[in-house]
Amino acid sequence: MWELTRFGNYAEVVLPQGKIKGSFGTFETVDTVMQVAGGVPYDTYGTDIAPSKMGTIQYTAHLYNNTPDALETAYRALTGKRGHMERLFRTWHVSGKSEWIYARLKSVSAPYDSAFRGTNLLKAVTCTWVPLSPHWNGARHGSGWELDGGEYLDSGLFFDEETLDTLVLDGAASYGLVYNNGNTAVGEINLVVTAQGSDITNLKIYKEMPATVLLFEFTGTIPAGEELHINLARKSVTIGIATDAYNNFGIGAANPYEDWLLLEPGANHFLIERTGGGAASTAAFNFYDGWA
Repeated sequence: MWELTRFGNYAEVVLPQGKIKGSFGTFETVDTVMQVAGGVPYDTYGTDIAPSKMGTIQYTAHLYNNTPDALETAYRALTGKRGHMERLFRTWHVSGKSEWIYARLKSVSAPYDSAFRGTNLLKAVTCTWVPLSPHWNGARHGSGWELDGGEYLDSGLFFDEETLDTLVLDGAASYGLVYNNGNTAVGEINLVVTAQGSDITNLKIYKEMPATVLLFEFTGTIPAGEELHINLARKSVTIGIATDAYNNFGIGAANPYEDWLLLEPGANHFLIERTGGGAASTAAFNFYDGWA
């Protein structure tokens, strides 16, 4: 099993670990089953994966420190995160691997006990979060970390593991595999296509499901040396990170995804067709493995 271990983006708070209590399972699922004429239940999601619905994660553990002052300081650090929307980490006992979600800390509470007033070294603390991610994020797939010259690293800075899922578009039609090594589908993807050698003037992305289906098409121009960003989480299409190019983007008529694309657990087979561009052009899939 796993336990919650840290909360925060940069100035992280280590969560108390003594005598942990809580119910640590999957998120609840949106229920759209309805009764129709004849008594037959009907599910509006059909064979699609139903999304998770808003709920809470409640975590109770004993906060311990060597002195009452240190205990108070640790408790204040935790309550100072109340209302924050930041990363909440869980760590698995056996593998030691960490995964995270975005969550808002809704409340922090601790029972009052007059018998230990002023001398406490141990305090039971209950934290309640509202998860804001559809699943837990595991290892990162992307194009690599880069640091600008002169940057300093804080001791609490967290770097994700990384796997590169970059397809080389060395022909007018290129096939490739993208792996989601988690156990649930991922839709928060940033697809970055880089034109090399010459402009790309048309781009089509297909997925084998098992039939080959056109997911989307870009009919604008990706200048040589520039990047097309198709951000599925934000539903944005840009050249670089700022120049809007959504008007040149279209969804395929047979695309089955409400979110444009889902990466299923395991291997995902893609066909990418380009007009123009050189053999060094690439398509990079940036995402995190999805875990329920």
